[in-house]
Order: sequence, then structure tokens, then C-alpha cells
Amino acid sequence: KRDLSDLSIYLNRTSELAPKLGHKVTVISESGINTYAQVSELSHYANGFLIGSALMDHDDLNDAVRRVLLGENKVC
Repeated sequence: KRDLSDLSIYLNRTSELAPKLGHKVTVISESGINTYAQVSELSHYANGFLIGSALMDHDDLNDAVRRVLLGENKVC
């Protein structure tokens, strides 16, 4: 979650708040997600993710999406 007053990011907010919501609530984790490890860890708490700058910072969008969703797997 991003604090809009100072633009800081606190990734643990999702894991802290999601368990307090009912199972019928769709949880989207927003802001600060850059890696597969973060997606993997937060997937225990969130149904989806808002990922923007982590993708837009790369010249190859397909590669950036692949890295966030699958990790740094070497394909031969």
C-alpha cells in the first residue's frame, strides 16, 4: 500500500488487513510490487495485484511481465 501523503510503500499492509476481511471479499494488493517473490508471498492474502511501475521501467514489457509472474527462470 502506498501512503499518498509521502508516497512511501508498506507491503505488509495486505498481509495485515486481508485476514480481517471476509472470504467473500476480493483483495487487490496495490503499489510497490516488483518481483515474483513479492507476488508469491502476497498471493496467500490477495486475489490480484496492481503492478505498474515495475513493468513500465523495462524496455521489454513481455519480459517484465514474465519475470514478475514466473520469476527469474532461465529457459533453454
